[in-house]
Amino acid sequence: MRAGQMALHVFISYARKDQARATQLRADVHQLGHAVWFDQDVSGGHQWWSTILQQIRDCHVFVFVLSPYSVTSRACLAELNYAEVLRRPILPIMVRSVNPSTAPAVVANTQIIDYTNRTTDTVFSLLNGFNRMPRPGPLPQPLPPEPAIPTSYLNAYAERLGSPELTYSAQMELLAQLRAQLNNEEDQATILQLLVALRDRADLARALLPDLDEALAPGWRFDPEGDFERRWWGGRGFTSQVWKDGRAIDERGPEFAAVPAPAAGGAMPLIQPHQLATMPASQRPIAHPGRSKLPLVIGVGVAVAAVVTVLLVVLLGGSSSGSPDSVAQQFVNAMNARDGNTLASLACARVKDEVRDVSGLQGVSNIQLVGVNAGDSSGTFTISATFDGVNERHDLSLIKEDGEWRVCSL
Repeated sequence: MRAGQMALHVFISYARKDQARATQLRADVHQLGHAVWFDQDVSGGHQWWSTILQQIRDCHVFVFVLSPYSVTSRACLAELNYAEVLRRPILPIMVRSVNPSTAPAVVANTQIIDYTNRTTDTVFSLLNGFNRMPRPGPLPQPLPPEPAIPTSYLNAYAERLGSPELTYSAQMELLAQLRAQLNNEEDQATILQLLVALRDRADLARALLPDLDEALAPGWRFDPEGDFERRWWGGRGFTSQVWKDGRAIDERGPEFAAVPAPAAGGAMPLIQPHQLATMPASQRPIAHPGRSKLPLVIGVGVAVAAVVTVLLVVLLGGSSSGSPDSVAQQFVNAMNARDGNTLASLACARVKDEVRDVSGLQGVSNIQLVGVNAGDSSGTFTISATFDGVNERHDLSLIKEDGEWRVCSL
């Protein structure tokens, strides 16, 4: 940020499948000295939408995360249109390759920052992009009408699942409706989570178990991140096993062929549950939950809530020795043990006091280290956890501080 330039209040609009890239973008923009907001921490419903619209009214810059998913997202397009009628400065940032002409004119006709390959040059492009943004003018008066909440049919299902009691006929109807939508690529990951929530209800009718277990059976599904052709669904969550270039590989480690490639022109094979039990241990998928941007509340007392929030990713730093993998694993072990002192010893100075208080881990269980991605001086690691019976996956940041790897997220 140039000397004397004000810190900006930045709103980031992104599609559900771009959440991981939007989270990284938020960390980079925050490191440039700007305050950043997106709806990762807001639950569903009318209050969720009202909060988003207020944040758009308050922002100095509206960032539209450009991808093949955002240009077709009802929520993203509604947010973009509202920012335009409010005359908020709009900065498009492309995170996946897409023809800009498929986006609304306000994006297509604006200089777009290419963030598809995050490099040092990308950081300078971000810096220059924010430096050249005009100061926002006053809001139009009277304020234009607020756009209607982009309610998905899934919200109605989630609200029904939140009922304290569901009759047998209501459960049967819900199951039939959700199963009918399972081939919907855009919403499949959310539908699977709704089916898991139905499966976990204490009042579930036993007669529905066979159909529910069939719907949730392990197999290849649409990748909720959109990065691969398919991703393995383990029965309760997505795994690190993905389908790419005609074979199954583990995205966390060396490639291996867990299933044979399909014949030319043939359909992708589906491994059945009984086949999974006979696979070699090294080839069985290791379950970790998929990420999704869910404006939903599922079940009584079951919140799809963030266990942790990514607070900082350092862009440039010095070099020193240390093992980010070891620090990440120790941090996860200490979270499971509710050992606040160890958490504090592994944390950077900025969050040391916060992580010492482990009360925020109440209701969180089965915390596991999924993977570590670190460079010379900064990086992230991914954890999976169960919060009141709901599986979630989250990224935490790593930095080098005084020559030692430290966790710098809450």
